[in-house]
Amino acid sequence: MFGKAPVVIHVEPKLAKREVAQLTKDKVQMDARHIDTWVEGETTLIYQPEGLLAALICDVPGHLDIQNALYDLYRGVAKNVPTRSAAMGVRNIHNIKRDGTLDDFLRPDRTDPRYICAKKYARDGVMGALDPTRNKAEYCRITQYHVNDIPLALAHAELLRDVYAAYAPEDYARQFAAIQLVHPHWTIRGGPFSTATVNWCFPTFPHVESGDFKGGLGIITSLYVGECPESWLVFPLYGVAILVKAGSVLIGDVGNVVHANTEIPEHDGYGSTSGRLCTIHYLRPNLSKCGTPEQEAAKRGARHKK
Repeated sequence: MFGKAPVVIHVEPKLAKREVAQLTKDKVQMDARHIDTWVEGETTLIYQPEGLLAALICDVPGHLDIQNALYDLYRGVAKNVPTRSAAMGVRNIHNIKRDGTLDDFLRPDRTDPRYICAKKYARDGVMGALDPTRNKAEYCRITQYHVNDIPLALAHAELLRDVYAAYAPEDYARQFAAIQLVHPHWTIRGGPFSTATVNWCFPTFPHVESGDFKGGLGIITSLYVGECPESWLVFPLYGVAILVKAGSVLIGDVGNVVHANTEIPEHDGYGSTSGRLCTIHYLRPNLSKCGTPEQEAAKRGARHKK
């Protein structure tokens, strides 16, 4: 453990699951109406009936230094307009292409005000490995940013690995066992993660991380820049909100439990000199179905020949 013994909280559902599903369907922005328990500033373990819901570990030694050192890299990774419709609170439709025909795939409604706001301010990006997706790439691939080749990013993943193992050992053990089924090329070396997502100015709406390993947890960090107001991560089923500050780490069941952020109001410099930079480290279990780098390269070549 890091520091003194954590506070332990046990929570029960405050809403029926159908009510949470309706929040997700209606794409509701989280606010004080959805929150009964506020967690910040003190290392806290939060248990749901099924096990650990979240663990907030505050002031992890050395973490703030490494976050500051990685700021420029992570801002460079988070350079794309987000495309995750559920997280943006936007419905999927067949958009009209420039030639007047309908897009072949369902994509975020580009006319939705929330999409327009996200396009203006929010950015995200991925480091590490991605498994095949039907409308993007039908082969496994490493993104432009391979964590194993970036010593400081690898050191950050190792620090988060150690925090994970210390505060959620059972979940860590399941995830570490699962990653043994993945070819080492597609993993972040030495730990339970294959992939890291980096978000900039992206307060999400109710959603579940569909591509995460369901038997494990996601590891979240935040760093605020400029005058950006703080945004809380909310689990509406339990009425719990958690504030992740710089130097702290949040371990959360984001692959099974609906979660979202409270709003970040528009303000001077938002998206440029002011904002919130987040990382999420996790395992994409479908990578276990992928072959060697050579086999996936052959799939890529065949795909491109089409």
